[in-house]
Amino acid sequence: MNTQAHTRLQQLKALGHLLEACGPEYERKEQRALTMLLGVPRPTFLQQYDILFRWVSLWLLEKGYAITNEQPHQVLAKVCGLFTSAEQVQGLVRARHGLKYEQATPSTGSKATLETLLKQLKKAVEAERAERNAALLP
Repeated sequence: MNTQAHTRLQQLKALGHLLEACGPEYERKEQRALTMLLGVPRPTFLQQYDILFRWVSLWLLEKGYAITNEQPHQVLAKVCGLFTSAEQVQGLVRARHGLKYEQATPSTGSKATLETLLKQLKKAVEAERAERNAALLP
């Protein structure tokens, strides 16, 4: 893990946003939720945001952490900030808030940021899993 990611995760843990990973049960729950969401034929923006949340949760689990109920969306924003600019992340968060609470249509930029982050987090989780599995081989 790079220094910036390690520092950010340690800060989130110190603030009570993350815990040390808590067994395989939590990972199975997150994976089931992700699988269910990925089965939606044409996911909405909010469903895609939830998919992103699951990928972030799985990425954190690969790093040894689990999200607490203490401002989980702030954790999502901080983790996504490791993959793209803070400005893009804030635009994505604002778009989610606007759609959820004001029925505002997300901008093309927010949709593009969400798509990019979905791909990046999926790739990062898959790479972490491949590395973990390779370490288990003789």
